[in-house]
Amino acid sequence: MAATAVILDLDGTVWDSDSWYRRVAAAPRKAEAVAGGTNAAALLRAAGYTPSTFARACSDPQNRIALYPGVERSLRRLASNGVALGVVTNLPGWIARPMLASTGLTGLFRVLVDYGATSRHKPKPDPLLTACAGLHLNPPGCWYVGDDPNDALAARAAVMPFAWASWGYTASAPDDVSQVLRRPSQLLQLAGVAR
Repeated sequence: MAATAVILDLDGTVWDSDSWYRRVAAAPRKAEAVAGGTNAAALLRAAGYTPSTFARACSDPQNRIALYPGVERSLRRLASNGVALGVVTNLPGWIARPMLASTGLTGLFRVLVDYGATSRHKPKPDPLLTACAGLHLNPPGCWYVGDDPNDALAARAAVMPFAWASWGYTASAPDDVSQVLRRPSQLLQLAGVAR
C-alpha cells in the first residue's frame, strides 16, 4: 500500500543517539540510563543543560548528530516526490528540535509532534493522530516508521500501518508490523517512490 505520508520516530530510526547523548553529556557512566534516548532529558539536565544551552551545543558543528546511512537521501527523495513527511517522538521539543535542526532536515518535515504536543504519549495513539491532523490526512494513508514496540503499539491504536526500522535499537520485530525495513532506502517503497 503506497502512502501519501511517512511519519518517523527519531531515536533509533533517523539517528543513533545513544552514544551521542553520552558524549554530549560527557557522562559515559550513565550509559545504561540513556536506553536509546528514553531518559535523554534527565541525562542532559543532570549534565547541566538548559534548553538554551542545549540548543547552542547542537548548533556546534562538532556536535552534529550523524544520521543512519541512507536516511537523508531517502527523506530528500520522498520529499522531492511530494510525499508528506512528519516526526512523532517522545523526546521533549527542547531536545528534538535543535537536534533535528543540526541535521539540516527540518524543512523536509511538515509536522513535528514532540512529547509536549499531547497529554498522552506513545504507546497511546494521540501523537500519531495529532500528526495526521496536522498533515490533513487520515491515519490509514500514513505510514509510521519506528524501531520500538511502543511505536508499533501506537500505530496499531491509531489504525496506521507500521514499518519497523530494523537498524534501530530493538533486536526483533514487534508484533503487528506491516512491513520490515532492512535498510533506510526501503523507506521509498512505503510511498511507491522508485529508488
